[in-house]
Amino acid sequence: MKVTIDGHVYKVWFQHSPELQFEDVPTTIAYIAEADGGGVVRGMTKCSPQDTYTRAKGRKIALARALRAFSKDSRRQVWQGLFAQGMKY
Repeated sequence: MKVTIDGHVYKVWFQHSPELQFEDVPTTIAYIAEADGGGVVRGMTKCSPQDTYTRAKGRKIALARALRAFSKDSRRQVWQGLFAQGMKY
């Protein structure tokens, strides 16, 4: 999905599944990259062995961690842009 932050276009995508394992637990990774091929920011979450793997929850936590690199206003723009495109949690 693409979102615009302060006039710059970014691509947001996720890599996740119970098979994507990091330290033997299901893992979700969120990526945010400039659409023109610039830098990439990454956020990752690992499912606790005591929890049930939930794709939507993993996406939300991983994206929130990736967005730590952005200002509060920029984070708001990303969430609003993704929700407007139909991303649900």
